[in-house]
Amino acid sequence: MAKNDPEIVRLAGRHVLELFSSAGARHRFARAYHPPWPLHRAQVVMADDHLVAAAGLPPPRGEPLAHYSPGVDVKIGRPESYR
Repeated sequence: MAKNDPEIVRLAGRHVLELFSSAGARHRFARAYHPPWPLHRAQVVMADDHLVAAAGLPPPRGEPLAHYSPGVDVKIGRPESYR
């Protein structure tokens, strides 16, 4: 498991949902409450990075880093407005 790597846990741990209206006029968020994801290393079988090149970004260096989680129960808070 990858739970001992604080950088992986920080990158994978989502605790806020970004909410946008269809008109784009109101940006809101909702907090997500859950225990840490049980993360496991995964192997990338195929990676298509055409989007990276299309965005004008340099190609990634090294092997892709991938994880998966079987999931956790999550409680989502009420939508809140940014101030």
